[in-house]
Amino acid sequence: MAYAVITRDAAAAAPYAAALAPLGLEGLALPVTCTAPARDPGELARALEHGGYTAIVVASARAALALHAARGQATLPEVWAVGPATARALAAAGIPALVPPVARDAVAL
Repeated sequence: MAYAVITRDAAAAAPYAAALAPLGLEGLALPVTCTAPARDPGELARALEHGGYTAIVVASARAALALHAARGQATLPEVWAVGPATARALAAAGIPALVPPVARDAVAL
């Protein structure tokens, strides 16, 4: 059997592994990053409430969810997404975002 390394945790890797199985590949979840809760969960909410930002760059779907959860009644400045997956997560949270046509990651943005 051939293997495909999926650089996500097991739960997030499952749909990719399922898609690769019919191709004869066994997906192996080997996460390369670790997401941890903020030490101060209210810090983002306070920063948004304080305001004064020209823009917010959102780098992942998880960050989009965190922004949505912390938003409260704060008016957001212009929001930029690093790519289409992040833009979809922001849209699902009701946050419009700009995505340059060439953006696929933070470097291109």
